[in-house]
Amino acid sequence: MQTDIFSHPWSGVFPATLCPFHEDESINEPGLRAYFRELAGVDGVKGLVCNGHTGEIMSLRPPERARVTRIAADILCAACIFSRSWTIAA
Repeated sequence: MQTDIFSHPWSGVFPATLCPFHEDESINEPGLRAYFRELAGVDGVKGLVCNGHTGEIMSLRPPERARVTRIAADILCAACIFSRSWTIAA
């Protein structure tokens, strides 16, 4: 029986992420990238759940939600190239 990330994609740790903002309520993209990078480097983390129900999702417009997901994909794809497989739930 195969037990890797592809046969059981939701096994492991999937932190629900937050979204940092600037004082003007725009997305703090450098802060978000650093935060995602930090989470991606934690042993046992198999993916991120971005734009979940951690609170600020209702404050983001659809294009902003898409931007958060794109940033997560960029960070996790870079991590995947160097280390392991990742899943993004958005």
